[in-house]
Amino acid sequence: MNNKKLIWLVIILLAALILVFWFTNVNRSADDLTNPGQNALEPADGLDAPSDVSEEVDVPDTEEELNAAADFEPPIEDVAELSPADFNDFETYLRANINELSPEPAVLGGTFYVTSITWQPDGAAMVEYEDGHISFSADVVMARNANLPSNIEVVSFNIIQ
Repeated sequence: MNNKKLIWLVIILLAALILVFWFTNVNRSADDLTNPGQNALEPADGLDAPSDVSEEVDVPDTEEELNAAADFEPPIEDVAELSPADFNDFETYLRANINELSPEPAVLGGTFYVTSITWQPDGAAMVEYEDGHISFSADVVMARNANLPSNIEVVSFNIIQ
């Protein structure tokens, strides 16, 4: 067989394989994987269930149960409601005291400045800061403390590695 015939034969075989793959997989959807009316968590006919499945998923049956599940908020204990003024005070405090709060010193005689603060509702934040040579990100938790002169307590300040 000469080279041209061999090349054409390989091309035709590849095209046939692609077509077979296409036609066997193109119309599959998630609905095709289970029988109509069958629970998707149960194995299809002829298949065994995984041995580590020990409980069923509780799916809300009524619209009321579904709405109750959507409105669920996990309880937050010992966290006072913080106002926008609290966040402004915390941000001002962080920006003014970042050099003292950072466990790592600024380098080459520089001083740190805050480039970004992303707040969480409970007074926790991710702070990004730098001195022009090195930069850090830190998880910070702050709270009001009437026993301190600033009325602000930095509960924790941890650099993110």
